[in-house]
Amino acid sequence: STCVSVKLSCDFFSLSIFSTNKSLDPLLKTLTQDSLQTTHSRHKLSMYPYTCKYLLNHMNKNYQIVVSYSNTNYLPILLKVHDPDKSIIKFLQPYLNNLDYYHINAVELTFDFMHFDNDVLFNFLKSSTFLRWQSKEFDLPSVDTAYFDNPRMTRKKALRIYKKVVDDNEAIRLEIVLKRGLLNRK
Repeated sequence: STCVSVKLSCDFFSLSIFSTNKSLDPLLKTLTQDSLQTTHSRHKLSMYPYTCKYLLNHMNKNYQIVVSYSNTNYLPILLKVHDPDKSIIKFLQPYLNNLDYYHINAVELTFDFMHFDNDVLFNFLKSSTFLRWQSKEFDLPSVDTAYFDNPRMTRKKALRIYKKVVDDNEAIRLEIVLKRGLLNRK
């Protein structure tokens, strides 16, 4: 019998915040005061030209939080939290409860599969995923990576399978991006 070990993590989640800036002020004030590092950038050609990246230390762990603004009133404010866990969600919850309206845009889940023969595992995951993935877009630009839909363009889901070194071991990484179109289904 062969053994496969799996490590699951969440790479990021992003929120669209439909709210006034004043209801977001307590969170932004906390982020600005408590952050180890804050960087501001401006992209003239983007729909979200203003971006602030915060490196927040909470319970001895660093979290990268990115807030993006539009220069129009009809686009929401975007909030993206990298490598979230339960403690950062609990930290953010009181601030989110004070907002007028928000929804989850996307969540990226990561599965790292470790097996004694990663080539066999990679080919198995690639072929079985291809058979079950209901998508017209299947792109295989390299031998070591398989893409199922484009995560930036799709409205529901996308997937990448590739080889990666995790904790000094070679692994097969499966990244699933779940978008609002899928998360919003009842």
